[in-house]
Amino acid sequence: MKRGLTTGGIALLAFAAGSTVSFFTLPIWIVALIGWVNGGPRTDWLGFAGGLIGNLVTAFVAAIAIYFGWQGIKRQMRASMISREEDRIERDLPGLQDLAAALENLNYLLELVGNEPDLVIKILTDQGYRDDGFTAPIDLIRSKLPRVDDRHRRYFADILRAMGTSSWVAQVALRGDLNKTLQQKAAYDRGLAEFRTAIAQLSDFQSLIEARIARYELQLPKFRRELEQYFGE
Repeated sequence: MKRGLTTGGIALLAFAAGSTVSFFTLPIWIVALIGWVNGGPRTDWLGFAGGLIGNLVTAFVAAIAIYFGWQGIKRQMRASMISREEDRIERDLPGLQDLAAALENLNYLLELVGNEPDLVIKILTDQGYRDDGFTAPIDLIRSKLPRVDDRHRRYFADILRAMGTSSWVAQVALRGDLNKTLQQKAAYDRGLAEFRTAIAQLSDFQSLIEARIARYELQLPKFRRELEQYFGE
C-alpha cells in the first residue's frame, strides 16, 4: 500500500535538512564574519559563497538520503506488522471455522424444535454442551472445540449458561397446579424472555463469527501478496 509523504514526514525532513545546513555552514559564517569585521579582502566572500553553495548541495543530498531511508523504515515496519497480522489470522482462523460450524448446527437444531425450553435443553445435552450440571459449559466447549480461543469460548459459554438457567426457571414455574399464581406466571414470563434473548444472542454470535471469517479470508491473500512483493524486491 503506497502512501504519500505526511505532514510529520515533511517536518522531520525539514528539521533534518535545517540541522544539516546549520552544522555544515556555521563555521563558514563565523570565518566570513571575522573576515568582514577585520576588513578582509573580497575573496573571503567568494570563498564563503562557494562554501555555502557546496554545503547546501550536501545538505540537499543528505535530506534526500534521509527521506528514502525513512521510506525504507516505514515499509519495513509495515511488513513486520502485516507479518504479525498474517500469523494471527492463520492461528485464529481454524478455531473460528470450527466455532462457526458448531453454531450453525446448533442454531439449526434449535430452530427445528421451535426453541422450546425443554427440547432445547435436550439438544444441548445430546450435542455435548450440557451434562449432569456439574461441569462448567466452558470446559465442555473446550473439550468439544479445542481449537477455539478462550475469548470466544467464554462468550459461547455465557450464552449457554444463560440459556440453561432461564429455561430451568421457566420449567420450574410451569410445575404444579394448572392454576398458576401471579408470581409463578411472572417467573415463567421472565424466564422465557431471558431464554429467547439467549437464543437470539446465539444466532447473532454465529453471524458475527461468519463475518469475521469472511473478513479474514479476504485479508489473508492480500497480506501474503504484499509480503511476497516486499521480500521479492
